[in-house]
This record gives sequence, structure tokens and C-alpha cells, in this order.
Amino acid sequence: MSSYYRNPLHFTYIVVDLRGTGKSKISSQDIERKVSFKNIVEDFERVRKDAGYTHWSVTGHSFGGIVAEYYACELPNIIDHLILLSSADPSLDATSNISLNVKIRLTPQQFEHKLQLEKMMETGKNLDSLKRAYDRVMLPVYVYNPEDTLKLLSILKDVTMSMAVFDKMGKELYNNYKYITSSLPTLKIPVMIIHGQMDPMGEGVAYRNQKLIPNSTLYFIAEGHFLWVENCYRVGACFHEFYLPGN
Repeated sequence: MSSYYRNPLHFTYIVVDLRGTGKSKISSQDIERKVSFKNIVEDFERVRKDAGYTHWSVTGHSFGGIVAEYYACELPNIIDHLILLSSADPSLDATSNISLNVKIRLTPQQFEHKLQLEKMMETGKNLDSLKRAYDRVMLPVYVYNPEDTLKLLSILKDVTMSMAVFDKMGKELYNNYKYITSSLPTLKIPVMIIHGQMDPMGEGVAYRNQKLIPNSTLYFIAEGHFLWVENCYRVGACFHEFYLPGN
């Protein structure tokens, strides 16, 4: 599924729900066969061609940043710019940082509640209500200003992704790690990395992406993981500067 948006910067945004996320549904029996980086690239290409573009800019957030990196490695000639927003890096070394920061930023009672909810979700029952409860506990960890939590809950209320899909994407990354890390240094397109200084992944993930992609510009802003929601004006300013003539 994809959605089209226009904004005052005269960009048209096409938001793609990856296979098994959001409104792109997939049966559990099809995940192993149909969820792959290559199939997602084919999905992107179908959307691009249907929209009538010969080339476009691509943005990826969080794990979607790795998917965007893979897409850029596969088809660099049809991508004008690559933008990574609070993106993970292919090593996924940020996992330990996230676990540590979650434990630091939650109270002992909140952390215990988190563990209880995770056990309950493993049963597969009442997932919708459990996910909403889990998001209410976890989202404050991912934002700079806890007051942004309610705004995020409203935006993300319909966002879904099965753990089976996430696990399969993790396997895809493992299988394609060498290809991605050997191809990214050869990219010639302009790349922008925007990372929140309070992102629980830590700043190291942004530096690792910058090191992998020499032709990249790195911005840090004082926000968390969902910086495009937390401070759209600052993110927009980065876009303005990045898209100045010559980039």
C-alpha cells in the first residue's frame, strides 16, 4: 500500500507500507516466501513506475533506513538523494544501546510492566489492546519531550508490524550484510543523515552510517527517535539546506 502527500516544499511524498506492515497485509504462511529485501525493491519500483517517475529521492526511518540503503545499493541510478532519518546501521550494534537506555529511562515499575506486556503478547491474544498498552509504556523512551507521546500515539495507532515479519527482515539483513556494507561506500548520490541526540540508539549509529557512506552529510538535532514528528520544522530546515542548488 502507498499514500501520496504534497507539502509546502513542493515535494510529493509517497509513503509505502512495507510488506506485512501498516495496511500491507500478509498471511503468516507467506512471510518466509514473500518478505525479502529484493521483493521490497520490486514493490518500490512498481510504485515509482506507477507514479510516472524516472527517478526520485528516497527516505528511510529506523530499520527502514537499512531498507533504503539496500535499495540505493541495488538501483543507485534512479535515486537522486538518499535521506536517513534516525536510521539503524547495517551492523545493528545499536541494539545493546537501546536495551540499556530503555532500562535507564523507565522507572523500575514501568520496566516490570514492559516485561509483563511482552510475555502477554507472546501468547498472540488481545494483541491490539496489548500493543496500545506497550506503546504507552515505551514511546516516552523514544522521544525527547514526553509530552510528544500522545501525539505519537495518535499517529501510530494504526501502525502494525508482526514480529514474524520483523524477524524475517532481520534474517534478510544478516544475509545481505556484506553486500550492503561493501556497496554503500561506492554510492555517488548525495546522502543526508539526520539523527536525534536523544535517540535511544545513541549517536554512534549515525557516525557508523556516515563512515559507511563517505558522500554523506550528517545533522544532529535535539530530539529523539521520531524527530520528524517531534520537530518537523528543524527537520524541514535540514531538508532545505540539503536541497540547496549543488546537492
